[in-house]
Amino acid sequence: MLIIMLIAAVIGVLIGALILKFVIKLLEKFSPSYGKSILVVILSFVLGFIVNIVLTMLLMGGGAAMDPTDPGAAAALGGASLLVMGLSIVASVLIYAFVINLLVKRPDGSAFGFGRALLNALVYMIVMVVLGLIIGIIFGIVFGAAMMGAAGMG
Repeated sequence: MLIIMLIAAVIGVLIGALILKFVIKLLEKFSPSYGKSILVVILSFVLGFIVNIVLTMLLMGGGAAMDPTDPGAAAALGGASLLVMGLSIVASVLIYAFVINLLVKRPDGSAFGFGRALLNALVYMIVMVVLGLIIGIIFGIVFGAAMMGAAGMG
């Protein structure tokens, strides 16, 4: 199972780097090297993972000691988890913009500027979310049909 997760992560990084190259080519009219794109995706993932852990610990630290029978505590924990998800999305876009601005340079050697990097990061995230939804729907249909066939419903 761990090997499958590792293979999926490697494939995700490789596809993410290709999409990043495409987005930058679309918006900036040049394409960074594939190695640089891979580095941006990996570094952004690592920084995002760390920030997400910190956000979760800060905003949901008291959730472990909550009374499972208290509906008010469960609602508060649900609200905190939604807040963590929203902040994580914003943090991810800002982290990608920071790393793009830091690592990717124009062909003349000049920096993007944070505003342009933020636009690239935002478009990249939108493309990744749409792609993730499409892949999720495809997997849902394929595995749903397979499960129905295995259960004798088809």
